[in-house]
Amino acid sequence: DLEELTTFADYRVPQLLREEGVLMYSVDLARDVDAKKEISGVEEVLIRAATVVAVERLVGAIGTVVLGEGDDEGATSQTGEISTERRRDIARRGIDAVRVDWYLWQVGEKLESRGQMRPHHRTRTIFY
Repeated sequence: DLEELTTFADYRVPQLLREEGVLMYSVDLARDVDAKKEISGVEEVLIRAATVVAVERLVGAIGTVVLGEGDDEGATSQTGEISTERRRDIARRGIDAVRVDWYLWQVGEKLESRGQMRPHHRTRTIFY
């Protein structure tokens, strides 16, 4: 079930989310990323986790617009997590984290090719 998957927290989507002001890095992390220094540990995990949360919230916000409804009681938790039923309703309309991820990736690729983005984070990993 596609609606059960979330975003692929690689490097391009967090780069775009940072560029658009959705993700904000600490001064030290921003300096290291902009200097193209390799990062690891907690900082890298936090970038990936924040990316997942941001994309899930985008899916919920897009779903609210597409479904033409406000945030129904019980549709999201206090942390912004989308309920399973709401996620399925949104997915039936062709909106899910995988598709949002793909769209964001494409936008990021286009902006990157035009030189319109700051550097992405760098890390050594076997996970993508």
